Amino acid sequence: MLHHLLAVGFGFSVCCADEPAAQLAQSLKVWAESRPRHDNTYSYTVTFRSFVGFGHETTIVVAKGKVVERRYKSFAGPAKPVEPGKEGAPEPGWVEKGDQVGKNQREGARPRTLDELYTEAGKVIATRLQPAEKLYFKLDKEGLLEYAFIVDTRIADDGPRRGVLIGNLRMGDPAQSVKPAK
Repeated sequence: MLHHLLAVGFGFSVCCADEPAAQLAQSLKVWAESRPRHDNTYSYTVTFRSFVGFGHETTIVVAKGKVVERRYKSFAGPAKPVEPGKEGAPEPGWVEKGDQVGKNQREGARPRTLDELYTEAGKVIATRLQPAEKLYFKLDKEGLLEYAFIVDTRIADDGPRRGVLIGNLRMGDPAQSVKPAK
């Protein structure tokens, strides 16, 4: 029987015992079947949002199994009122394409394929947890990896996560799945 708990403060599912490893193995099969149907082309996002509102988002675009684009934008928190007749400040960000992907090593999620993320998720799930650590694991409605990460429960707000956390996975033509950068 599958037991899911709602983790207070995070809103993530956490699974019990050996279930994540079995679920990840099944998810990897779903991914292996899905990958050729979409010519190993997709995009996904990695987002961090602080409890006080600031954060950043990186969109990774993969075409035929290779990372071909990385888009980054940061945001400063809750929107502030803008004076009438004046535009708000644009969100800081950048776009890397082709051989430039990965050049910015100070900001943004690392440019990785889903295959690499599945490998990392397997390592995270196999990690022996310390007493204050908790594993969070979830697949999306299609059965593909959404997250597998560990947090130290002694750290409250914005505690670091070790592992994989992706969102907005879109299979197929990246030109149609990624919004243009502002």
